[in-house]
Amino acid sequence: MPRVPRSPRSRWHCKTVDHRLSPPEARIYKEGAAEYRKLKSLLRRLEKVSRCVLVYKARRA
Repeated sequence: MPRVPRSPRSRWHCKTVDHRLSPPEARIYKEGAAEYRKLKSLLRRLEKVSRCVLVYKARRA
């Protein structure tokens, strides 16, 4: 019987875990979430600057 290919996301799709975090876990989760938001914001800013530079160089060419 042939195996049916599955998407990489199917393993995690629609599986919610309800788990109360202990204080050390909550602190680690909070710090990780804050770092993720900071990095996401930085990446967004860098992409914006990069697009501006490309437009500038295209106009000068």
